[in-house]
Amino acid sequence: MSKIWLLCSFVMWFGCKPKDLPTVADLNGDRVTVKFSHQSTKAEMEQIARDLQEKYTINMDFSKSIFFDDGKLRELDLNIFIVGGSGGHTRALLTNLQYKYYGFSLELKKTGKAPFKIGAIE
Repeated sequence: MSKIWLLCSFVMWFGCKPKDLPTVADLNGDRVTVKFSHQSTKAEMEQIARDLQEKYTINMDFSKSIFFDDGKLRELDLNIFIVGGSGGHTRALLTNLQYKYYGFSLELKKTGKAPFKIGAIE
């Protein structure tokens, strides 16, 4: 019986650890992908917001997000505004941010409407 308890404890301990999910900001070419997690910091998000505004005229508002004292993201509340009126909103709590990326992906095309996705990002 103690072996079963030990095995269950082992599985719970290692199965419930947050994933290693560093911030991703791919702002090159015709595709923009931005991914945030529990490891993202307010300083990183501020820099990404500046880069998006300068390079693509995309406004990223995360002013309603909550951060820990060390600057790491606790709760994401993200609004994206793209020139031309498109954009979107997503929210994620800490437990979600520990296991999945949240953010947005945008394809910038010279003609037609740009495909846009916001929320959980693979």
